[in-house]
Amino acid sequence: MSKNNLKIGIIYVFLGIILAIYSISQVESKLNALLFGFAFALITPGLIMIIKFFYWTRPKNIPRYQEKISQEKIMLHDELQVKLRDKSGRITFLFGLLIGSISIFIFSILNALDIVISNRLFIIYLGLYFILQILIYMITYYKLSRRY
Repeated sequence: MSKNNLKIGIIYVFLGIILAIYSISQVESKLNALLFGFAFALITPGLIMIIKFFYWTRPKNIPRYQEKISQEKIMLHDELQVKLRDKSGRITFLFGLLIGSISIFIFSILNALDIVISNRLFIIYLGLYFILQILIYMITYYKLSRRY
């Protein structure tokens, strides 16, 4: 495993700690909760990167890591896998266009009827849309890979 992964993990943890300290030391602000969330959104993957680095650089795990990397390279450049990823991405994109079009229509109707949608509700909607896009991609990729 590259030392670059360790460096990036340490930088993530360091930036996360700085954000956490800043958000805790701030006087009451509306951004404190958001900064605190960003802090742990940096700390968590940073710690995972550091743990993975030390796990895979142990002498007994090096052969398994090399096998894992070679399998990943094969899967990454395999023509069938590339086609399946492309087709899954296309299906997800088309699904996203459909949902986006329906959303524009619904929000236009709600706006015409003077029904106010709060910012929080809209943010939740966009978050769920984002998660749905990821799930659609994963499900279509899984279904297509089982077919072939």
